Amino acid sequence: MGLRYANITLGIIRLDGDFSRNLTLQQCIHQGYRLEQYDLLYGKQQHVRAEYAQMTCYFMNRDSEPMHLDLLASDTTFAFRYHFPTSSNISAKYIVAENTTFNIRQSANDFQLLQPYDSPVPKYQTFYQPRNNRTKAHIGETYSATGFGLPAFFYTEADDQSYFVHLKETGFDGRYPISHISNATGANITLAFPDPADGNGMMGSAIPHSILPWSTPWRVLTIGTTARAIVEDTSVTDLAQPSEASNAAFVKPGVSAWSWWSNPNGDTNYTVTESYIDLAANQSWPYVLLDASWDQQTIDGVQVPLAVIHQRAESRGVKLWVWMNSAGVNNNASVVTSGPKDLLWQPSIRRQTMANLKANGVVGLKVDGIQSDKQEMVSYLLDILSDAADAGLMIILHNCMPPHGWERRWPNLLGHEGLIASEYYTNAATDYGSQMPENNVNEAFVRYPIGPADYSPGSFSQGLYPNDSVPTTDAHETALNIIIDSGLRILPDTVQAYERTVSPLIMSMLGAIPFAWDETTFLAGEPGKYFVVAKRAGSVLYLGAINGETTFISNQTHAASADWKPAQGVARDLTLDLWQAGYRVCGNSTVIADSAGSKIANATVGAGWNGSNMIHVHMEPFGGFAARFTLC
Repeated sequence: MGLRYANITLGIIRLDGDFSRNLTLQQCIHQGYRLEQYDLLYGKQQHVRAEYAQMTCYFMNRDSEPMHLDLLASDTTFAFRYHFPTSSNISAKYIVAENTTFNIRQSANDFQLLQPYDSPVPKYQTFYQPRNNRTKAHIGETYSATGFGLPAFFYTEADDQSYFVHLKETGFDGRYPISHISNATGANITLAFPDPADGNGMMGSAIPHSILPWSTPWRVLTIGTTARAIVEDTSVTDLAQPSEASNAAFVKPGVSAWSWWSNPNGDTNYTVTESYIDLAANQSWPYVLLDASWDQQTIDGVQVPLAVIHQRAESRGVKLWVWMNSAGVNNNASVVTSGPKDLLWQPSIRRQTMANLKANGVVGLKVDGIQSDKQEMVSYLLDILSDAADAGLMIILHNCMPPHGWERRWPNLLGHEGLIASEYYTNAATDYGSQMPENNVNEAFVRYPIGPADYSPGSFSQGLYPNDSVPTTDAHETALNIIIDSGLRILPDTVQAYERTVSPLIMSMLGAIPFAWDETTFLAGEPGKYFVVAKRAGSVLYLGAINGETTFISNQTHAASADWKPAQGVARDLTLDLWQAGYRVCGNSTVIADSAGSKIANATVGAGWNGSNMIHVHMEPFGGFAARFTLC
């Protein structure tokens, strides 16, 4: 297939037949229009209505075996999937290769943002921009021996027109693995299946297998002449399965306190847990998250049962989320000490565990250590979501693949990690912090648009990890809470920071930012440099802006080394025309802005703007801007 900005090569090779060549096109039939109309409990657009023209092309291979190609198109999105209809042969089929290849048109000013694939332990925790290179990679440059993960972002030019291209996938039913980009050369972007060694070499085969009928996931390209088409796109949930939850009344997005970021050993200390329960209560946050090894909590050497923790939280009006190891066979649960473990893999044990946790006041699970893209892992996670929905439990997934629209099918799914998150400030040996501002911006263009991000924004403390310090300003960290969508907004910093150091206006905003937006509007930005978005909920408008432009990062990754130097960036000034974006501000405002030469924000309450609605924004190096306005 030929498009203005790319050529697409199609084809599937099954173990029992070749559907990549010598195909006979029988006919293509226009199937009318596909209307997707649904509601989400959180995210960039809570009431979604999307329409796609649809067509099916019918092929026959040289052995007279059929394959269908389903095609969808909207103003900004093109999607396709392969479908194998019912056959009299009821044995399972195996796909040994998917030849789907995207040849993105190259141009003089093109670039790509690709995340090196961290196989065979896929957690999608690598940086889009190499540390030792301040220049964006051109389309086709290969610098990862294991390929690259999806989603993928490209910029190119054709016929004097700019094109921003976003490649992703959706529509998983548990019968196909997560794909990534193979280690190809040139501009050929070829899809590949997981490494057989992923999931500890367990979790079944790395290649897809199923009985017929069988549809692959949708391969989706979103295209625009600006990045607005990508940032505002809803195709990942549009083309996902509709909701299967019989009751979602128990799903309550909210803010959570969390001790692990500032004290990784704190979850075994009941006194620490009490302090974070009190923090949540004092800030009117509904949740506290107990992380790894929470089941080993003690006080004065005596183990504290979950029932006691629940009683303490309930007395303060706070509800519990708890960490759970996903293993199973997919990670080293047999040798690691972090628990609880070995309680989710077997269906009967999983369901009983969920029932017991629910009976002890737990409302959500953080399922960690997933680390596999294989088909059996996809099926396993969908089973967890289904059983959790039956038990009335919410879920976030950690150390896992990025989102694929499952939050539409199972609205109790509130977040995925599958990205570089604020945990990367907690490394004692390696200075990842220097790369974070730039990566925050890149994630806003590549990762955040496809679904919820378990990032835990709001890292204000500067001295907790001297070798991996937080270089961003308070305004940058506040703005991330607006930019990033998640049904569970986990705030990671210390009790002291939130109760004594951070501005009360920032704390008020962090507790009030909506979870479900009526609309999201991309205002301005450039990958690797800065990002600005507006989000509306009713008559309230929030602006979030971050500056990540980085001119220098030390090649020395250990901040304690004599030749290490802190990262350097540049300030940025912007003028935002809210009127042109469709908004008229005339009510009260809260503004969190950078102070010159300081990480501390200038937080103010004002009467709002009238007239031109021109907002002037100054961002310090690695700074930001966050604001709340009342609309006319």
